[in-house]
Amino acid sequence: MRESTSLKKWVEAGYELFAYEGPNDIRVERLARILDLNKSSFYHYFGNIDYFYKQVVALHAERSTWYIADIQKCSDFDPDFLNVMVQHKMFILAHMQLVLNRHIPLFFETFQELSLKIDQSILPLWSTFIGIPNQPKLALQYFQQVRDMFFSRITVNTLEYPFLHTLAFDAKDIVLKMSNERIA
Repeated sequence: MRESTSLKKWVEAGYELFAYEGPNDIRVERLARILDLNKSSFYHYFGNIDYFYKQVVALHAERSTWYIADIQKCSDFDPDFLNVMVQHKMFILAHMQLVLNRHIPLFFETFQELSLKIDQSILPLWSTFIGIPNQPKLALQYFQQVRDMFFSRITVNTLEYPFLHTLAFDAKDIVLKMSNERIA
């Protein structure tokens, strides 16, 4: 029992560092200090950093199910979904790290796999919010562009409701302006 508790501590601490600082700042010695554990136990559990990353990514995948479950409870994009993002701040930041470090195949593949599921759960809320509920393919393409821009702009400090609200309404305004230009 104690062994699995220590293993879980390593993975959870690694996940938090990954979310807030990225994979380059995950160092065995640093994690050992944070956890007050012997770094040899890291090698006992994981063998190497690559296997450790697989465990961190597995935890992220597990947390994606919680995130998706909370999204499915939302009745609207703003404020419900935006507040879910804030509640799942660490998950969002970890997902951003997958994007920022997509040159690492494990991270790129995980982002792609999880984003398919996440995007589909957000799509009904998003398409209604931007005013094109009957055009899911177009809404999804636009959402993915906004999401990618979002990942390039967020930080630990900006991942709060006011920032998300402003970003969402900026994206919605673009759709409205494009619709008005087509009509005129």
